[in-house]
Amino acid sequence: MDINKLLLNQQDDQKIKLLVFLKENPNTSLYNFYLAQNLPYNKILYIYHKLIADLKEMTGNPDKTISELIEDFSFDEYRHAIFKQQIGYQLLMSLMTQDDKSVAEFLKKNDVSRTKLYRVTTELRKTIANFGVNVNLSEFSIEGNEVIVQSFLLVFLNETETKINEFMDSRWESLVKRFCVDYLTPDGQSEGLLVNQRQRMFAICLLRLTQEYRYQQLNPFPDNFKLDLNSKGAGSLLDFFELNYNMTAQEAHSQVDTLQFYLKFGSNFIVDLNHSEKDKLLLRMNDSKVWRSLWQNVEHNTSVGLVENMELRIYSDILVTMYFGELSISRNNYVNTLVNQYVNGKEAPLTTTEMGKLSKKTLRMIEEFGMPHPSNKQLKLIALLVKGVKAVLSDLPHHVIIYMLDDTFDAESDFISYLFQGIVKVLPFGEYKSGDAVSVLEYNEETEQVKTFLKEHDDVIGFHWIHQLPLTENYSRLLLLINKHRFELLKALSIDDN
Repeated sequence: MDINKLLLNQQDDQKIKLLVFLKENPNTSLYNFYLAQNLPYNKILYIYHKLIADLKEMTGNPDKTISELIEDFSFDEYRHAIFKQQIGYQLLMSLMTQDDKSVAEFLKKNDVSRTKLYRVTTELRKTIANFGVNVNLSEFSIEGNEVIVQSFLLVFLNETETKINEFMDSRWESLVKRFCVDYLTPDGQSEGLLVNQRQRMFAICLLRLTQEYRYQQLNPFPDNFKLDLNSKGAGSLLDFFELNYNMTAQEAHSQVDTLQFYLKFGSNFIVDLNHSEKDKLLLRMNDSKVWRSLWQNVEHNTSVGLVENMELRIYSDILVTMYFGELSISRNNYVNTLVNQYVNGKEAPLTTTEMGKLSKKTLRMIEEFGMPHPSNKQLKLIALLVKGVKAVLSDLPHHVIIYMLDDTFDAESDFISYLFQGIVKVLPFGEYKSGDAVSVLEYNEETEQVKTFLKEHDDVIGFHWIHQLPLTENYSRLLLLINKHRFELLKALSIDDN
């Protein structure tokens, strides 16, 4: 799920990209950004002046030079400030905290019209609804399976780098941090990015409990899944839930178990397990012949390497689906997006025969895991998840073919072939063949021929070779493009940066 795309308008997104460019290239000119972005130069100048105006206003020091503004202002701080200006961000924060009790209150406080609110947030509301998170503006609430709602809110807070003190007072902030350190964080993990994420998740949970939302489980756990929640001090958390949220002991147990499960085995957190627990889970996964067949062509370099983390995250998705009946929402989760496209009819549906074979194989895998029999909906979601995983893994071993138009097929192609020996093959444009390999069309100018070809071949990546840039910078851009295409899917599943 791309929060940037859902919340930021094009101009703000370009300002953020420009700030990154200027901070990373302090001695370069705007002309290079113009060449790299393929935007009109007057548009680049407009974005630049808007960015500088923002930095002056945010620093409160208009006397600083432009170089000082760019050097001194934190990129993360600027990006977060831009997010906070967006109506979509303000809406989600208000819905989460319930600071406003109705659309009318929200519109008045933020000085925005109802028409603009609906127009600006249409894509946001539509996209998250496809993942099972519904924004009900009539009731001014976020609704859906509670674990899925909270996993979305966690992605939202992580991606926008919203701190818990921005929506909780100091007393609640202190309480969240104490519980996370004492009870909800693995030993030896008192600092770091995942600790911040646990604090956000627990803060979301407390807010939603206050608003009378509760987790619902489809299956009792952890007995059915042989998982050890292994929580220290769970009794204190149970007492806190019972006393503060008017729960019976049984209700408190259910809520505490669910929270502990997600903070330990949710896809954001499962990679933070200690080596012993990771090894136990990986051994259990590998007891399944179906599971092993998914990964048999992927190298495993270390027991805690990239692929193992990817396996753990996919296993987490299966666990969440079995517990709660829905796929969890993860940051830029390619597989979840692919599943969502199939479920909502955006991709060509599988035939009855194809779905039957896939479901039969998936059911065998679930049985090999020792899990209870899934419902039809759960089986379909996990089957499509398996299909998505196969699609990702099949993309990894492919080589890259660069097709060059006649005016670019010259000595530079020899250098490219040499630099990327064993990875890239360079061929004339006339030899193009549709195939499984990643294909790149390199061109000097975006002619009608280039536009038509790329439009007709959406599996081919277009690359504009800019002669005004140094050769090394063009090679760097090409390598980044190749790496982005080949490894973006794997990284989206196995790495969380926040």
